[in-house]
Amino acid sequence: REVVEIRDGERQVLELSNRKSIDEIDTLRLEIRNMHEEINQQSQEIIGKNNEVMELNETLEQRVKDRLSEIREMNIRLRESEENFRTIVTEYPGLIFKLDQFHVFLRCEGGMQDKLAMPKEAFIGKKVEDVFPEEMAAQFIRHLDIAISNKEMIRFNYQLYSEDQLKDYEARLVPSHNDEIYAFIGDVTHALQIMREVEHLSYHDQLTGLYNRRFFEAEYGRLN
Repeated sequence: REVVEIRDGERQVLELSNRKSIDEIDTLRLEIRNMHEEINQQSQEIIGKNNEVMELNETLEQRVKDRLSEIREMNIRLRESEENFRTIVTEYPGLIFKLDQFHVFLRCEGGMQDKLAMPKEAFIGKKVEDVFPEEMAAQFIRHLDIAISNKEMIRFNYQLYSEDQLKDYEARLVPSHNDEIYAFIGDVTHALQIMREVEHLSYHDQLTGLYNRRFFEAEYGRLN
């Protein structure tokens, strides 16, 4: 009887032990199922994010392609612009100076370089006052500062001895980026001479050289 009771007790312990093992397996199975579901959910999230990344990459690649295409077109236009500018510079009969905001010569181009008092290499990097006569340099600098300050083209005439002759020149100052200036210089001596002759003929009689009626009327109005 004691043995039975002991045996019964062992059986009871064994039964309890088996039931506990089954509960642990069920719990483990549930945890594994939850982990599996969580892994699936995370996998779906990763797949979704991966799709988003792929779409973003495709968008970025397309933007890069579009930007590269724009850059190529801009480079083509820039080359065409440079070629056109080079052609204009080469064919321009006068002089083209490039100066900075400190009145320093940066570049010299044009078809009138043989008329310069010195080779262009001799004054590139020098200031206006180091190259031109004092009075002319002061006039040139004044107009340069106005053009830079107002961001507008300035045109003025000046006289300078060249080839032992007093000649008339026209300067057009065109502001550029970075406070740089392009100065277009042209010899207008012949044009002004013709204008003076035309003006003289308009106020003088061709036969006697005396003032005519037009001059009288102009003076009469001025005196009034």
